[in-house]
Amino acid sequence: MRAVAITGLGIVSGVGCGSRAHLESLQAGHSALKSLTLFSLPGIPPCPVGEVDAAWLAGDRKPRGVALATIAAREALGDAALRGFGLIAIGTTTGGILESEQHYLRHRGAEGAKDRELLRHHAVGTIADVLGSELALAAERVTFSTACSSSANAIGYGAARVAAGAPWALVGGVDSLCRLTYCGFHSLKLLSDTPCQPFDRSVKALRFSSWKARNAREVGAPRSSATSPGGVARRMPTTRPRPIRKAAVLWRP
Repeated sequence: MRAVAITGLGIVSGVGCGSRAHLESLQAGHSALKSLTLFSLPGIPPCPVGEVDAAWLAGDRKPRGVALATIAAREALGDAALRGFGLIAIGTTTGGILESEQHYLRHRGAEGAKDRELLRHHAVGTIADVLGSELALAAERVTFSTACSSSANAIGYGAARVAAGAPWALVGGVDSLCRLTYCGFHSLKLLSDTPCQPFDRSVKALRFSSWKARNAREVGAPRSSATSPGGVARRMPTTRPRPIRKAAVLWRP
């Protein structure tokens, strides 16, 4: 197994665009949480969220998730010239559902409705596909949709593939704010009207954000190293695990 190096990083979130902006924000203790403005929900309060500033997406006609992915990927790649047939691994839960929601709200599922372009990126796998075409990358395209572990699985899988011989891997995760997620957690009483208070006894619930992070991994040119994680699938839910520790291996180094 070969050593794996992380040679580029890219990120866009409510904090801003670029790894430097995020580092400076963390060092300054700055919070980017603000009231939701991406869409309105009558009867549901606009709780604080990590919404990406519209200025970063101005003029980009791609679906929001794809646009976020492209911004982060371009930063991660920089001026690198990726050679050989590599891997694009994306972790996402909602894919292009934000645009699908717009279509449904306009037409309520009516047959023969127009605006079908809004449905083109509904499937989660389309983000990796469009990203590869947008950046003209010759690569296998893989998508992980495993809820909160989606991005971790994509990154770990990419590292394992490079360690096993792949020349490079572009990996990361993306999720846009959408009504499904926001309303779903609201119905579960899991949204909070106050900022994050991790590990605080008075913590109310969760905060959500629309973001994209991307790593470019390859052999050589070490910037930082990657460990060797693995992925498994359990038949029982995590809230009621099976007493015997058995699971199907999804992937491993």
